[in-house]
Amino acid sequence: MELNDGNWANHTGTLADGETITLTGNASWLQSGTNTVNVSMPSLSADAPPMQVDLEYSHDASDRISTLYSSTKWTEYYNVSRTYSSDRSNPTLSIPFESSIYSIGNIEYRTNGGTWQTPSYSLDSGTMTVSLPDVSAGDKVTVRTTGRQFAVENGQITVTDPTLPTDPLDSKIRVESRSAGDLILGVGETSTADRIHYTYNETWTGADERMRFDSGGSQSLVLPTPEAGDEFRVTTIPVEVHPSSGDVVVSAVDPSQSEPTFDVSPGAQAGDPVEFRYLNAQTDEKYLLYSLDNSIVRDSGVASSPITLEDDDSDETLRFQVENTSSSGSDTGGGGGIIGAATGGGGISLSLTGPVTIVTIVGALLVLWYVSRKVGIATGGPVRWTTSKITTAGGSLARRPSALIGLIAVGSIVAAVLGWLPVELVAPPIAVSLIIALYAGLRRLDLMNWPVFGLVAGLISLATLEIVSPGVIDTLTSQAATVVPLLILGGVALLWRYLQRRDIIINRGGGQ
Repeated sequence: MELNDGNWANHTGTLADGETITLTGNASWLQSGTNTVNVSMPSLSADAPPMQVDLEYSHDASDRISTLYSSTKWTEYYNVSRTYSSDRSNPTLSIPFESSIYSIGNIEYRTNGGTWQTPSYSLDSGTMTVSLPDVSAGDKVTVRTTGRQFAVENGQITVTDPTLPTDPLDSKIRVESRSAGDLILGVGETSTADRIHYTYNETWTGADERMRFDSGGSQSLVLPTPEAGDEFRVTTIPVEVHPSSGDVVVSAVDPSQSEPTFDVSPGAQAGDPVEFRYLNAQTDEKYLLYSLDNSIVRDSGVASSPITLEDDDSDETLRFQVENTSSSGSDTGGGGGIIGAATGGGGISLSLTGPVTIVTIVGALLVLWYVSRKVGIATGGPVRWTTSKITTAGGSLARRPSALIGLIAVGSIVAAVLGWLPVELVAPPIAVSLIIALYAGLRRLDLMNWPVFGLVAGLISLATLEIVSPGVIDTLTSQAATVVPLLILGGVALLWRYLQRRDIIINRGGGQ
């Protein structure tokens, strides 16, 4: 017997009357389309009776499978249809993704063109096994799915625990091989591409991963230190980074979901503007983009969930936080290094180790020294706080309003630093007290210089406005082309008047 030109299954010998024999072929002899079976018999002598043969031809039917596959740098797409040749209970379908797949974008199936449904499935080293319902002979089941994959540079990886479609990104990765340079995992065009990624549970020490965001749409997780055989997990914090121009490098410091903290540094050049979007913001809450390094609010706003605040790529540590909450608060216990900090509603925080606090404490001590001299309670050695002294001090303060204002300033500073009162509430009286103390001190020491006094008082007033209403200095800076010339002209005018008065004083002293 010949199948499809040259594939033979033969029997040699004589068959008795009624005897049958089975000839078996190979599945590889089959071809698409028409298959031809030829039955041949040997030649006989002319006087021999004619040969007779009955042929029963059959083959075991197999399932018909068609697969549509496409792949890009970031995704793999499968659409697999399978028509079953027989009834099946609890059938499964395997789909072989690449090993760099770290999450499944979607997975659906339907039977005989019906409604798309979500099946259960498992993933093992890139192979997806889909569990399907019972089918009957002739049923056609179609499965479609998309896998997201990293674009890997300077190495090869295997995602040993991909992320399920309904879960936040949290995948386990093994480094299979490494070449020279940083290991780079491109995440562009994935669902979490704009988020700050970070690693944890690393099998090596000194992990220093960082994200690089480019305004052209490229996002990469850079890992300088892992070697072949190392493993780690990768996930994100709920902060997106969108540089308006150039690029920026960002790394997670405190992966808090409520007050995420992250380091920012410039890419190819400094000064590029950057938008930071906090995805977990609560609607109608006021949020601050707070610089832990400089103890200042970079931007603030009321959330409509999410909230986008702006800064540049200057080298500093930033944190999203709700206004009127402690700067050291965090749902993971981290605080970014601020000790005993307090945030005022006006958008600035005071840290016991920050420059703002140091300046205010020094100012408070100077004011306290001045008040003690005015009241007369710090002379003659150590102060003895007796009832009589307190009574005398109270009477002295009543006769010296400036001393009373000074003590109020000291109390306000202490209350702000300890977090008893919001900063924007105590900032104005502190500013007024400092200006009064400056005026009184210059007059008392006969060092009054109106230009100097005006300059210092102006700086104090400007700082107070920035505390009460963050963004004033930025606004003035943006209007520098208009403001700076006016300030220069004003300064020149004050200096001219000052020099004129000095000439008059000198002339009078000479008897003219």
